[in-house]
Amino acid sequence: MVILEDSACNDCNMFHDRLLSRSEVDEVMNKYTVIRLDTDSDQVITDIDGSKTTALELARKHEMSYRPGVLIYNEGELKRRYDSLLYSHHFRMGLNFIADKAYEWEDYRTYSARIVEETLASGQDISFSEPDPE
Repeated sequence: MVILEDSACNDCNMFHDRLLSRSEVDEVMNKYTVIRLDTDSDQVITDIDGSKTTALELARKHEMSYRPGVLIYNEGELKRRYDSLLYSHHFRMGLNFIADKAYEWEDYRTYSARIVEETLASGQDISFSEPDPE
């Protein structure tokens, strides 16, 4: 997983404090190697395909205009990209979709609907209308 940030990132603190710090998100994040990149930096990095680039060029390559942006790879292939702030449920679901390789047997829409149905059937609530609590 690659997290793209920069000095003008208004939502980066919220991303870290209200999303990544949640235990249920952290649990899924442990399945990934996470790399944080500063798109303000001109340091040369090696992209997953072996080419030399910078964080900003990588962001542009994947049309990541929002910070923080997240690129999620599996076995060297980009599987999901996020360039908007998400509720923890959606982010966690996307992370699990890739980590569990669910894309091998169902599309994300089907996966998402199934997970929501299972979550609600187990008696847990999912809020889609307001930000997650601090």
